[in-house]
Amino acid sequence: MDIILVSLKKEIDLFLDLLTQVRKRRDSGVILYEGMLQGNTVTVIRTGIGNKALAPSLFRNCRNVISTGFCGALVPGLKAGDVILSHEILCADSDYLSYIFSKRDEKTPHVEGLVRTVDVDEEAVSTLIEALRTEGFSVRGGRTVTAGKIIKTSIEKSVLHASTGAISVDMEDYHRFQCAEQLNVQFVSIRSVLDSVEDEIPGFKRGFRCASDLSALLRNVSSAQTAIAVSLEKLFSLKT
Repeated sequence: MDIILVSLKKEIDLFLDLLTQVRKRRDSGVILYEGMLQGNTVTVIRTGIGNKALAPSLFRNCRNVISTGFCGALVPGLKAGDVILSHEILCADSDYLSYIFSKRDEKTPHVEGLVRTVDVDEEAVSTLIEALRTEGFSVRGGRTVTAGKIIKTSIEKSVLHASTGAISVDMEDYHRFQCAEQLNVQFVSIRSVLDSVEDEIPGFKRGFRCASDLSALLRNVSSAQTAIAVSLEKLFSLKT
């Protein structure tokens, strides 16, 4: 069984439409969607934003952990709907973020010792990149960073990139990688850019319930949703 971890249902709505025999249920405090895709049994777990502890029982019979959702760009040139596949995942906790943001008027040090690095399966990532590019999607593979707080401004994004070398930011992937590592199963991160490095995202912590907070980003949501759905569909087509 393949398990997909996503923070918000809004991020994966279009992918859920591709599943057959879908069943929604609650287990261990989270919402699950179970269904079939191209002969594969798929479970989608809606985790909420950030580092959320998940019950081990949710991963019974799990073969692969797939992390997905929206992400923020940290470098110029990435736009809404671009697909990001992680080769490396770093963790920038709140203490590290407070440190680098307090030094924003100075040359920010690239302090690897404060950011933990883990490698994912490069062969699987490379295969998926090639398949998506064949379908016409813009795909970037590289280093991504999981932040201990919301990165909302263009200044914060630029500083975070300078200190970590990451091309995009999320709030979950590193912790989900650790979960997969403990389970001794394959991990893949497939995300789509929602906000460019120039975009600012007030009110994001409240999710997508406040349209006024997201007025500048609403036009990007559809592109990001589509990219996630097609990327996951392509991933499962490679399994058949």
